[in-house]
Amino acid sequence: MTPRPLTVEFLLLALGDDSGRPLVDSTKLKAAVAGAAIVDLTFDGALRLTEPGDPQFKAGRLVRTTQTVEDPRLAEVAELSHNRKPKDAVGRIGGMSAWKDRAGGLKDAVLDDLVAEGVLTHKQGKVLGLFPTNAWPLARPEVEREILDRVRAAVVTGTEPDARTSALVALLHAVDLLPKLFPDQPKRALRARGKAVADAEWGAEAVRKAVQDVQTAITAAIVASSVAATSATG
Repeated sequence: MTPRPLTVEFLLLALGDDSGRPLVDSTKLKAAVAGAAIVDLTFDGALRLTEPGDPQFKAGRLVRTTQTVEDPRLAEVAELSHNRKPKDAVGRIGGMSAWKDRAGGLKDAVLDDLVAEGVLTHKQGKVLGLFPTNAWPLARPEVEREILDRVRAAVVTGTEPDARTSALVALLHAVDLLPKLFPDQPKRALRARGKAVADAEWGAEAVRKAVQDVQTAITAAIVASSVAATSATG
């Protein structure tokens, strides 16, 4: 089976199968969607992470390559990430420093595609007859099951995952979603295994380093949002 983009796989796992609503709060969801898009572009070769000694850029920066990105939203992600640390790129796309909700737009576009494909259904409603609500219940469980089985093999069974599954596990671990996906498993063990997979030696060194930096950036965005919310209410 041809692997789907990490943005798609993450969103399918981040929604409740029956409720169709996110299993994590909006801050975590936006940061993870931004991170997944950056990782997708890194896997596809449209972004690279610079190393010490790069003749043009400082080390640890995401840099746009000459590869064409057809999707206009992903092309915007690539441009916004250019010559920035992963932390800054995640912040501009899906964090508190994002004045425009690009991560939200990317999420909606991915969900629209999954609805058109018949993988999800889109249900709209209102709370108290005033506030609009949206939900995307799962319509084709077999699509999500294949993704979930790969993640389960990595974090429960202990099977060595491929590079893309390792990256997905790193994203899920960053927003602490693994315990919600496998409620029958001990939380501490799941978190430990998620961290182990994220930190393991897998795939190309440059891509793995980019994924790890993005994972750190997602965590930083979540912490920054929590601190800001606490300060605002304090």
